[in-house]
Amino acid sequence: MKIKNLEVGQVVYAVEKRDSMVLGMTKSKKPLKTIAVLPVYIKEVNVEEGYVMAKYNGNSERKFREGSIAKWKKEKPMTVNMNFGLVRLATKEERDAAKK
Repeated sequence: MKIKNLEVGQVVYAVEKRDSMVLGMTKSKKPLKTIAVLPVYIKEVNVEEGYVMAKYNGNSERKFREGSIAKWKKEKPMTVNMNFGLVRLATKEERDAAKK
Protein backbone atom coordinates (compact mmCIF):
# COMPACT_ATOMS: atom_id res chain seq x y z
CA MET A 1 0.00 0.00 0.00
CA LYS A 2 1.23 3.50 -0.81
CA ILE A 3 0.62 6.80 0.98
CA LYS A 4 -1.04 8.32 -2.10
CA ASN A 5 -3.70 5.55 -2.03
CA LEU A 6 -4.81 6.37 1.53
CA GLU A 7 -7.62 8.75 2.47
CA VAL A 8 -8.65 10.39 5.73
CA GLY A 9 -11.27 8.28 7.53
CA GLN A 10 -10.27 5.06 5.77
CA VAL A 11 -9.81 1.82 7.72
CA VAL A 12 -7.00 -0.50 6.64
CA TYR A 13 -5.58 -3.59 8.32
CA ALA A 14 -2.17 -4.52 9.69
CA VAL A 15 -1.16 -8.17 9.99
CA GLU A 16 1.33 -8.99 12.76
CA LYS A 17 3.03 -12.26 13.63
CA ARG A 18 3.07 -12.89 17.36
CA ASP A 19 4.11 -15.51 19.86
CA SER A 20 1.18 -17.28 21.47
CA MET A 21 1.06 -17.98 25.16
CA VAL A 22 0.72 -21.73 24.60
CA LEU A 23 3.99 -23.02 26.04
CA GLY A 24 3.10 -26.29 27.73
CA MET A 25 2.05 -28.01 24.51
CA THR A 26 5.49 -28.10 22.90
CA LYS A 27 8.46 -30.18 23.99
CA SER A 28 10.97 -27.46 23.17
CA LYS A 29 9.07 -24.82 25.22
CA LYS A 30 9.30 -22.36 22.32
CA PRO A 31 6.18 -20.27 21.89
CA LEU A 32 3.95 -21.18 18.95
CA LYS A 33 3.39 -18.53 16.30
CA THR A 34 0.04 -16.91 15.61
CA ILE A 35 -1.11 -13.80 13.75
CA ALA A 36 -3.23 -10.80 14.65
CA VAL A 37 -5.22 -8.69 12.18
CA LEU A 38 -5.52 -5.18 13.61
CA PRO A 39 -7.53 -2.20 12.30
CA VAL A 40 -5.69 1.03 11.45
CA TYR A 41 -7.79 4.22 11.34
CA ILE A 42 -6.34 6.93 9.07
CA LYS A 43 -6.58 10.42 10.62
CA GLU A 44 -4.26 12.50 8.40
CA VAL A 45 -2.39 11.92 5.13
CA ASN A 46 0.63 14.06 4.22
CA VAL A 47 1.93 12.96 0.81
CA GLU A 48 4.49 15.79 0.50
CA GLU A 49 6.34 14.87 3.70
CA GLY A 50 5.67 11.14 3.32
CA TYR A 51 3.79 10.21 6.48
CA VAL A 52 0.35 9.24 7.75
CA MET A 53 -1.15 9.96 11.17
CA ALA A 54 -3.20 6.93 12.21
CA LYS A 55 -4.70 5.18 15.23
CA TYR A 56 -3.42 1.63 15.45
CA ASN A 57 -4.78 -1.18 17.63
CA GLY A 58 -6.83 1.20 19.79
CA ASN A 59 -3.82 3.31 20.80
CA SER A 60 -3.51 7.07 20.40
CA GLU A 61 -2.61 8.32 16.94
CA ARG A 62 1.00 8.38 15.80
CA LYS A 63 3.07 8.97 12.68
CA PHE A 64 3.71 6.12 10.23
CA ARG A 65 6.19 6.27 7.36
CA GLU A 66 6.28 4.43 4.01
CA GLY A 67 8.05 1.32 5.39
CA SER A 68 5.29 0.32 7.79
CA ILE A 69 2.49 1.47 5.49
CA ALA A 70 3.69 -0.91 2.76
CA LYS A 71 2.59 -3.90 4.86
CA TRP A 72 -0.98 -2.68 5.45
CA LYS A 73 -3.87 -4.36 3.64
CA LYS A 74 -6.82 -2.52 2.09
CA GLU A 75 -9.29 -5.33 2.85
CA LYS A 76 -9.42 -7.49 5.95
CA PRO A 77 -7.47 -10.72 5.31
CA MET A 78 -9.28 -14.02 5.78
CA THR A 79 -8.00 -16.04 8.73
CA VAL A 80 -8.36 -19.66 9.85
CA ASN A 81 -8.61 -20.66 13.52
CA MET A 82 -6.44 -23.63 14.46
CA ASN A 83 -5.89 -25.71 17.61
CA PHE A 84 -5.08 -24.07 20.96
CA GLY A 85 -6.35 -20.66 19.85
CA LEU A 86 -3.78 -20.18 17.11
CA VAL A 87 -4.70 -18.23 13.97
CA ARG A 88 -3.19 -18.30 10.49
CA LEU A 89 -3.88 -16.61 7.17
CA ALA A 90 -6.08 -18.56 4.76
CA THR A 91 -4.48 -20.18 1.73
CA LYS A 92 -5.50 -19.28 -1.82
CA GLU A 93 -7.58 -22.46 -2.10
CA GLU A 94 -9.44 -21.66 1.15
CA ARG A 95 -10.16 -18.09 -0.02
CA ASP A 96 -11.46 -19.36 -3.38
CA ALA A 97 -13.66 -21.97 -1.69
CA ALA A 98 -15.17 -19.32 0.61
CA LYS A 99 -16.08 -17.12 -2.36
CA LYS A 100 -18.08 -19.92 -4.06
